[in-house]
Amino acid sequence: MNPYLLTYVNAPSPVSPHLAGKKMMENYSILLLLDAQPDWLAKSRPERADFYHSYLQPLFHQYASTCRIRLFDSEFFHARISDFILIETSNLADYQDLIEQLRDTAFYSVPYFAVRDIIVAKENAFLEYNARQGIA
Repeated sequence: MNPYLLTYVNAPSPVSPHLAGKKMMENYSILLLLDAQPDWLAKSRPERADFYHSYLQPLFHQYASTCRIRLFDSEFFHARISDFILIETSNLADYQDLIEQLRDTAFYSVPYFAVRDIIVAKENAFLEYNARQGIA
Protein backbone atom coordinates (compact mmCIF):
# COMPACT_ATOMS: atom_id res chain seq x y z
CA MET A 1 0.00 0.00 0.00
CA ASN A 2 1.28 3.43 -0.91
CA PRO A 3 2.07 5.28 2.38
CA TYR A 4 1.23 8.62 0.75
CA LEU A 5 -2.20 7.59 -0.44
CA LEU A 6 -4.76 9.51 1.54
CA THR A 7 -8.34 8.83 0.65
CA TYR A 8 -10.89 8.95 3.38
CA VAL A 9 -14.10 7.30 2.31
CA ASN A 10 -16.28 8.14 5.29
CA ALA A 11 -17.87 11.12 3.56
CA PRO A 12 -21.50 10.82 2.48
CA SER A 13 -22.12 9.00 -0.76
CA PRO A 14 -23.18 10.94 -3.85
CA VAL A 15 -26.79 11.86 -4.44
CA SER A 16 -28.56 9.30 -6.55
CA PRO A 17 -30.67 10.55 -9.48
CA HIS A 18 -33.40 8.28 -8.17
CA LEU A 19 -33.88 10.63 -5.22
CA ALA A 20 -35.40 13.42 -7.33
CA GLY A 21 -38.27 14.99 -5.46
CA LYS A 22 -36.93 13.92 -2.06
CA LYS A 23 -34.86 16.03 0.28
CA MET A 24 -31.29 15.63 -0.94
CA MET A 25 -28.08 15.97 1.02
CA GLU A 26 -26.04 18.82 -0.36
CA ASN A 27 -22.73 17.41 -1.52
CA TYR A 28 -19.93 19.72 -2.58
CA SER A 29 -16.76 19.02 -4.50
CA ILE A 30 -14.01 21.53 -3.85
CA LEU A 31 -10.85 21.76 -5.93
CA LEU A 32 -7.87 23.59 -4.49
CA LEU A 33 -5.59 24.32 -7.43
CA LEU A 34 -2.01 24.55 -6.21
CA ASP A 35 1.43 25.49 -7.44
CA ALA A 36 4.40 24.00 -5.59
CA GLN A 37 6.77 26.77 -4.50
CA PRO A 38 10.59 26.78 -4.49
CA ASP A 39 10.72 26.22 -0.70
CA TRP A 40 8.79 22.98 -1.16
CA LEU A 41 10.74 21.85 -4.20
CA ALA A 42 14.06 22.53 -2.42
CA LYS A 43 13.14 20.06 0.32
CA SER A 44 14.42 16.53 -0.02
CA ARG A 45 11.90 13.75 -0.56
CA PRO A 46 12.34 12.55 3.05
CA GLU A 47 11.71 16.12 4.32
CA ARG A 48 8.54 16.35 2.25
CA ALA A 49 7.38 12.98 3.55
CA ASP A 50 8.05 14.12 7.12
CA PHE A 51 5.94 17.27 6.63
CA TYR A 52 3.14 15.21 5.11
CA HIS A 53 3.14 12.65 7.94
CA SER A 54 3.65 15.21 10.73
CA TYR A 55 1.22 17.92 9.66
CA LEU A 56 -1.02 17.11 6.74
CA GLN A 57 -2.01 13.53 7.44
CA PRO A 58 -3.09 14.20 11.07
CA LEU A 59 -5.03 17.29 9.97
CA PHE A 60 -6.78 15.42 7.16
CA HIS A 61 -7.52 12.53 9.50
CA GLN A 62 -9.19 14.95 11.93
CA TYR A 63 -11.85 15.67 9.27
CA ALA A 64 -12.10 12.19 7.80
CA SER A 65 -15.66 11.65 9.02
CA THR A 66 -17.02 14.63 7.04
CA CYS A 67 -14.48 15.39 4.31
CA ARG A 68 -13.13 13.02 1.70
CA ILE A 69 -9.69 14.39 0.83
CA ARG A 70 -7.71 13.27 -2.21
CA LEU A 71 -4.33 14.57 -3.35
CA PHE A 72 -3.30 14.74 -7.01
CA ASP A 73 -0.09 15.55 -8.91
CA SER A 74 -0.52 17.38 -12.18
CA GLU A 75 2.86 19.03 -12.85
CA PHE A 76 3.51 16.67 -15.73
CA PHE A 77 0.22 17.64 -17.40
CA HIS A 78 -0.16 21.32 -16.57
CA ALA A 79 2.28 24.23 -16.60
CA ARG A 80 0.69 26.43 -13.91
CA ILE A 81 -1.00 23.92 -11.59
CA SER A 82 1.42 21.41 -10.12
CA ASP A 83 -0.98 19.76 -7.70
CA PHE A 84 -4.57 19.86 -6.60
CA ILE A 85 -6.61 18.71 -3.66
CA LEU A 86 -10.12 17.39 -4.15
CA ILE A 87 -12.32 17.66 -1.08
CA GLU A 88 -15.78 16.16 -1.11
CA THR A 89 -18.07 17.12 1.73
CA SER A 90 -21.61 17.91 2.77
CA ASN A 91 -20.33 19.88 5.77
CA LEU A 92 -19.04 23.30 4.70
CA ALA A 93 -18.30 24.29 8.31
CA ASP A 94 -15.83 21.40 8.63
CA TYR A 95 -14.33 22.30 5.26
CA GLN A 96 -13.84 25.88 6.47
CA ASP A 97 -12.21 24.65 9.70
CA LEU A 98 -9.94 22.34 7.71
CA ILE A 99 -8.76 25.22 5.52
CA GLU A 100 -8.28 27.53 8.52
CA GLN A 101 -6.08 24.92 10.19
CA LEU A 102 -4.21 24.26 6.95
CA ARG A 103 -3.49 28.01 6.76
CA ASP A 104 -1.78 27.72 10.15
CA THR A 105 0.83 25.37 8.71
CA ALA A 106 3.84 25.96 6.48
CA PHE A 107 1.69 24.71 3.59
CA TYR A 108 0.29 28.26 3.38
CA SER A 109 2.66 30.32 5.51
CA VAL A 110 6.09 29.66 3.98
CA PRO A 111 4.35 29.02 1.53
CA TYR A 112 5.09 25.54 0.32
CA PHE A 113 2.18 25.83 -2.10
CA ALA A 114 0.48 28.83 -3.66
CA VAL A 115 -3.27 28.43 -3.92
CA ARG A 116 -4.03 29.52 -7.49
CA ASP A 117 -7.77 28.99 -7.32
CA ILE A 118 -10.53 27.29 -5.38
CA ILE A 119 -13.42 25.86 -7.37
CA VAL A 120 -16.55 24.77 -5.52
CA ALA A 121 -19.21 22.74 -7.24
CA LYS A 122 -22.46 21.35 -5.93
CA GLU A 123 -22.97 17.77 -6.95
CA ASN A 124 -26.09 17.06 -8.98
CA ALA A 125 -27.43 20.60 -8.51
CA PHE A 126 -29.38 20.29 -11.75
CA LEU A 127 -31.36 17.38 -10.26
CA GLU A 128 -32.27 19.46 -7.23
CA TYR A 129 -33.34 22.33 -9.45
CA ASN A 130 -35.39 20.01 -11.64
CA ALA A 131 -37.05 18.52 -8.56
CA ARG A 132 -37.96 21.98 -7.26
CA GLN A 133 -39.42 22.82 -10.67
CA GLY A 134 -41.41 19.58 -10.84
CA ILE A 135 -39.35 18.25 -13.74
CA ALA A 136 -38.85 14.50 -13.71
